[in-house]
Amino acid sequence: MKNKRSYSLLLFITAVFILNAMPVFSTDNYTIIGTGISADTIKWELEYRFELYNSFFRFDTAEIIRPLNVRLFNDIGSYEHYLMLQIGRVLNGAVYLHYDKPELRELVVYSGSIDSFEFDYQSFIQYLRAYIPHPPSWLLNGFALFANMQDLQWMEQVRSLGSSMPRAREIILDDLLLPEHSLNVNNPDNFNIASLALIAFLRINNSDYRRLIYESLLILSPELTASENTSLLQRRIFNFVDMDELESDFRIFILAGLGGFQEILDEGHILFSQNRFEEAAQLYIRAMELRPYDYIPYYYLGLIAYNREDYPAAERMFLLSRERGIESSLINYALGLNALKAGRSEEGVDYLHLAAALNPADFRTRVEEVLREIWR
Repeated sequence: MKNKRSYSLLLFITAVFILNAMPVFSTDNYTIIGTGISADTIKWELEYRFELYNSFFRFDTAEIIRPLNVRLFNDIGSYEHYLMLQIGRVLNGAVYLHYDKPELRELVVYSGSIDSFEFDYQSFIQYLRAYIPHPPSWLLNGFALFANMQDLQWMEQVRSLGSSMPRAREIILDDLLLPEHSLNVNNPDNFNIASLALIAFLRINNSDYRRLIYESLLILSPELTASENTSLLQRRIFNFVDMDELESDFRIFILAGLGGFQEILDEGHILFSQNRFEEAAQLYIRAMELRPYDYIPYYYLGLIAYNREDYPAAERMFLLSRERGIESSLINYALGLNALKAGRSEEGVDYLHLAAALNPADFRTRVEEVLREIWR
C-alpha cells in the first residue's frame, strides 16, 4: 500500500512538473500556457473576443491586476487528466476554473474545441468574472449565451420551455432562493435558456429596459457574493421599472418569438377577459402580422376599440374581419351595437335586424333586448 501511494504521488508530482514546464505566451490581456501552433492562434482569438465583449460592457481594463490565465492542451487525454486532477470530473472542450485567488483562475482548453460553443461560452465566463467574480447567475449565464448566439438555435430552445418560461422576477432573484427552490440549481439548462431570453428581451426592447442592464452593471460589486449582488439589483431594478409592466412585456416577447398563432391568441383572450386591453391589443396585432387574412385578431381589436369608445376604429376592424370571413350574424351584431354607440341609430338597427334574420337562435332575443332598451 505504501509503494502504491508513493507511486501515485510521484505521478502527480511529475504531472505538475510537466505542466509547469509548458511554454508561456503573453498578450495584453492573457497569459497562455500551452504548446504548438494552437497556442499562437488562440491568443489572437482571445484578444478579439476580449475587445468584442468590452465594446459592450466598457469595463476599465486597468481593473484587472494580472492577465487572464489560459491553459491549452493539444491532446484530449492530457486535457481530461488535468481536469480530473483539478476538479475530479471532465467537461467537454473547455472549462473556466474560478478560485478566490486571481492567480489560480484559469480557462482550461482542449485545442480541438477552439471553434466550439463550449470555448465561446467559457471564455465569456472568464471575461466577466475577471471584473465581477460573483455576478447574479442570470446575468452571467444569460450574457454568456447572448454573446455567442450565432452558435445557438436559441429560439428553438426557448420554444421548448414555452408556457413554462419563468417570470422575469423569478429569473432575476434566483440567487436569493434556497437550493431546493432554485431553478439554476435544479435545472440549470432551463435556467440558462430563460436567462438568455430575458437578456435578449432587455437588449432589444425599449430604452428603459436597455438602461436596466447598464444600471445593473454599474452597481454590481466585485467584493460581494452572487446573492448579495442580486439584492443590490433587486433594490435598484424593482424601483427603476414597473415590474408588472415588464412581466407583461416579457411574456408578449416570448409568445411573439415563439411564433405560435394560437398561443398568442390564447394569451390575448386571457388578457382581454381581464380588461387588460392595452396588453391584449399588442398580442392581437402580433397575431394579425402572423396571419393577416385571419379574421379573429381584427374582430378582437374591434372589441378593444369599442371598449375604448373609439367607434370609428372599431368599425374599421369589424369591417376588416368581415372581409376575412367572420360569421355574418356575429359581425352584423357587433357593427349594429357600434353604430348605435356612434350615434347612427338607423344604420345600427339595420345591422341588428340582419343579425337576427341570419341567426335567429343566437341573436333574435339579444336584438330584441337591445331594441327595447333604445326605444324606452
